Amino acid sequence: MLELRQLSKEFKGNVAVKPADLTIPDGQMVGIIGRSGAGKSTLLRMINRLNDPSGGQIQFHGRDITAMKGRELRKWRNECAMVFQQFNLVGRLNVITNVMTGRLYHHGFVSSMLQQFSARERAFAVRALDRLGMAHVALQQTDTLSGGQMQRVAIARALVQEPKIMLADEPIASLDPLNAKVVMDALRAINQEDGITVVCNLHTLDTARTYCDRIIGMQDGNIVFDGPPKALTDKAARTIYGAEAAEAFSEALTSTSLQQPSGKRPEVETRVVN
Repeated sequence: MLELRQLSKEFKGNVAVKPADLTIPDGQMVGIIGRSGAGKSTLLRMINRLNDPSGGQIQFHGRDITAMKGRELRKWRNECAMVFQQFNLVGRLNVITNVMTGRLYHHGFVSSMLQQFSARERAFAVRALDRLGMAHVALQQTDTLSGGQMQRVAIARALVQEPKIMLADEPIASLDPLNAKVVMDALRAINQEDGITVVCNLHTLDTARTYCDRIIGMQDGNIVFDGPPKALTDKAARTIYGAEAAEAFSEALTSTSLQQPSGKRPEVETRVVN
């Protein structure tokens, strides 16, 4: 399991994440919600070590992630794949090459850019694209794709890392509802079929309720809610979003109109922090 112990982050005296304690079992799909600036992205980037914590500790299966450096840290970032809101793809390269950069840890930068990959790795990449309905554009230049297609390529790239955890930072924030549903369906399928832990930051309440086993709410750097989707009541949403006005947590404003996927969620304990 992934454990965060009193994990915190400050930027030049401003506290982005206040001491946080979380335990995420293997194979869970977790949604983190809250207003912009609540600390959601900072929390994810600390887990991946793109941001170093100011205090506390990250543990994964008994390994101290916060103490890692050099090759050991690069290995962790390979095991803990990140999917970004803005895709982070190289537009001038074709799709298959972008996906193969997910093998960077196994090859190094030069051999990856020279496309020195084995036939097995190429087949693996094509299968990852096929799972996401993107195999037919494998040789297409990436900057000719739509935003939804680019996000699916980014997820395929994360898949070929063969990660244990997949972090997704606002993966549908820039997508229309149909593409948002396709991307969230893909993340949920990866979680259920591969047993990969998925932790994603989301702006939309209905998306979190529909797809996640567990929802964590953040406000001003604090974790103020931790529980199953059914516990995310209007009262809990007001706690997370501030509740100065109805618009703060309105389903109409945050809806992506996504449909319920198949698959039963496990029960998780509810925790509301005062």
